[in-house]
Amino acid sequence: GLPSRSGTITLGEVASGNVGREFDQPHSDVVLNVRFSPDGKLLASCGTDRFMKTFAVDTGTVVRNFEGHTPHVQSVAWSADGRTLGTAGADLALKGWNAGTGEQLRTIGGFGKEVTGGRFLGLGTVVAASSGDRNVHLKNSADGGAVRQLGGFADFGYAVDGSWDGRVFAAGGLDGSLRVFAEDGTLLYESAAP
Repeated sequence: GLPSRSGTITLGEVASGNVGREFDQPHSDVVLNVRFSPDGKLLASCGTDRFMKTFAVDTGTVVRNFEGHTPHVQSVAWSADGRTLGTAGADLALKGWNAGTGEQLRTIGGFGKEVTGGRFLGLGTVVAASSGDRNVHLKNSADGGAVRQLGGFADFGYAVDGSWDGRVFAAGGLDGSLRVFAEDGTLLYESAAP
């Protein structure tokens, strides 16, 4: 989208490469991240307009607006059961949300700089979060407590994602390196920064 004017979301059909659906003005500013719900019926998006939203995939209509971060919402994630959404914000916080009601469940802090990405790991309540503080943080979404902090990035951390079962997760950052971890925090692989 155009900064401070509009955000766009377009779904493509993988087999044909054709545009499947374009969402009409989903955000009033740039869209930063999208994620499908586990059942594929909803799409969550977030952006620099400070909102996270859910949409019905089949119609493109807004199901719910989620507001609570003060600056950009940089990442959105679904729990495995589809009942909880998590957002990562430039306000140095993760937030948990009831996906059905829109109620904010928890704010999780303890980050040195903005939180750039977050993913629920497997079927549990642990969330992996990348941060500009050069660390990957593992947090318990149920109580907000710290599980562990994994450092080692030479610069800003930008992204994190995990396997469906939560046994492996990976993070990357501005330094160009990729780190792959086991669920207990053991470093399994590290690419050299360019």
